Amino acid sequence: MISSNKEDDEIKTSAAGDEKDVKELTELLYSRKTEDEKKKIKGLIEFLYNRKLEEEKKKSAEYHDHWKRAMADFQNYKKRQSELFGELVGAANQDLILALLPIFDAFCLAVNCVPEDIKDTEWAKGVAQIKFQLGDLLKSKGLEEIRSIGEKFNPEFHEAVEMVESEKQEGEILAEAQKGYKLNGMVIRTAKVKVAKK
Repeated sequence: MISSNKEDDEIKTSAAGDEKDVKELTELLYSRKTEDEKKKIKGLIEFLYNRKLEEEKKKSAEYHDHWKRAMADFQNYKKRQSELFGELVGAANQDLILALLPIFDAFCLAVNCVPEDIKDTEWAKGVAQIKFQLGDLLKSKGLEEIRSIGEKFNPEFHEAVEMVESEKQEGEILAEAQKGYKLNGMVIRTAKVKVAKK
């Protein structure tokens, strides 16, 4: 029979050694005769289980933290991609609207210059209808006309193409050579205007 000290050393080695696992301790448990030996080995098995459980809990917490960080990073990525997509769509809309503005200007000019004798013809009404529909479409996309005539000249919104001597207050806009527009509150084309001077 193995001595008590030798058995204790064997049990301690089994608990401390990384290469020994619970299975080996369980086999050791069944090879012991006395209750005291079995109790010691059961305690070591419980200790190893608890130690392994704590290690796994720690790993689980680390994985959970990594997962939370990854989810936060992913949410930030999605948000940034959404913002970039919005910016791209906005830029594409702006380019398209800028390309349509000269056409809209031409329709506005055509409607304003229709001779009186053909104003009631189907052709003139059709041109006016196209101008109206195009204007509504542009407005629905955020286009807004910059007010000019009668307003004080503001270089943020207006571009002076001519200074005209006038009885009006200096700096007041007298006429508009080309309409200006804002898109979603941002100036995309300044109004070309004639400004009063003394």
